[in-house]
Amino acid sequence: MSVRYEPDGDVHVLLHLPGHLANLLNSGNISNTDGDLVTEIICVGTITQKDARSACAGYTNQVQVPSVGERVRISGTYVLDADHGWMEIHPVSSLTVLAAPPAPAAPTAPPAPTGCYPKASSGNCYEPGEFCPEADAGMRGVAGDGEAIICENNNGLRWEPA
Repeated sequence: MSVRYEPDGDVHVLLHLPGHLANLLNSGNISNTDGDLVTEIICVGTITQKDARSACAGYTNQVQVPSVGERVRISGTYVLDADHGWMEIHPVSSLTVLAAPPAPAAPTAPPAPTGCYPKASSGNCYEPGEFCPEADAGMRGVAGDGEAIICENNNGLRWEPA
């Protein structure tokens, strides 16, 4: 459903599970990740979070990062993320792409600029003033126009200029 690079060098891959695997989700997944399973590929992105640099020192990631829409098989350690309250696979130990994404339908919205992050589940860029998910609280990103943004609690969680 989405692929998001985090400041700690990990990549969050949100998976929409088939019905027979719904038992892997808990109420935290339902309320905070739109019912998706969080998976984390570790030490793959640029590390901007200072306290995370030592955790990846000397580690070479061997897990490929999938593209949004690909069907994948993932294995790894299934855990409760106590900070966020959802179930996740962290770290991912292997990932196999099973199928490419289906051919795109006629576009309903213009594609998001490639330089923005994180992106909404629709694939569009977040912009200052828009609500942000609880899971993104405190996260920094880049809006569609290249402006730095941060998810802060200003009368509800909103993306604000950083």
